[in-house]
Amino acid sequence: MSRRSLITFIALLVCASGAHGQVSLSNGFQAELWLDSSAGYGLTGIQVAPGGAWGDDLYALSSTTGSLVRVTAPSQVQIVATGFGPYYGALAFDTSGGFGGDLFVFDPYNGGHGIADPIYRISPDGTRSVFYASLNYTGMMRGMAFGGDGRLYVMDAEHNNLQAFTNGASRSAFGSGVTSGAAADDMRRSPGAAWGDGFYMTHFFAARVLHMSDAGETTVFTEGSAGMSLAFGEGVFGNKLYVSDRGGTIYAYNPDGTRETFATGLGGPEDDIWGLHIVGDVMWVAADGAGLYRITVPEPATVGLMVFGAAGLLRRRRR
Repeated sequence: MSRRSLITFIALLVCASGAHGQVSLSNGFQAELWLDSSAGYGLTGIQVAPGGAWGDDLYALSSTTGSLVRVTAPSQVQIVATGFGPYYGALAFDTSGGFGGDLFVFDPYNGGHGIADPIYRISPDGTRSVFYASLNYTGMMRGMAFGGDGRLYVMDAEHNNLQAFTNGASRSAFGSGVTSGAAADDMRRSPGAAWGDGFYMTHFFAARVLHMSDAGETTVFTEGSAGMSLAFGEGVFGNKLYVSDRGGTIYAYNPDGTRETFATGLGGPEDDIWGLHIVGDVMWVAADGAGLYRITVPEPATVGLMVFGAAGLLRRRRR
């Protein structure tokens, strides 16, 4: 191994070591454990608020406490609302204003309110109301996102399509090919350009990622990644689609379907990633069995310290 390669390798070890084992990241990135799993929240459906009345904190559903929470700083969690189901879910902020700028929560397997698979509407002041009372799904899914037409879309693997909602909660079926039997899936609106229009969706059981166009036509984007979460890159994360896989792994896909490994070790061999979100130069990862990670590119001063430490290790290695 060359001196330069050894410094890079050691720097990665220094910046990516986590409390739950060795985290390995693409060159230049570091992972910080913001919320340890021992805190007992079990975060899913993570989303960073869009600013304004919502602020810019991270929001998530806690599968273990049945609550909507806000993470304000490392190890700092505030409960926003309670009474949600004890399983994974999805969040979507209305950023266009067509739905009043509210937060929408898809809450599958909710038995606490006697409502089957409801969608809740939450205003910035914390007021909660039932947006749509009962989807009555029997499959396992959690994908939800706003579309380019301003409607709110929810995955419906039971009926092999999406369900589209207007602000008045009028519901209609859209597209096909989601595939019955999908489980623990996630969905994101395409950023356009090389990615095309429509939505991208993970399909856990079939280990693949689907692309549904705005015309409702579904194709297989890639196979071989049993992902539960996905997010499109921006800022330092580039024009890539990040997809999680079993065992705390994240792959970075290019628009042509080629991929590289972005991260490993964000959980144990049987752990899943229940949330993945990118805003600007920050990636948030909710890893089952580990906790909430914040992945960034370190500041130049931090990089200097890491290289200094690596150089010291090299000197000791030569003795």
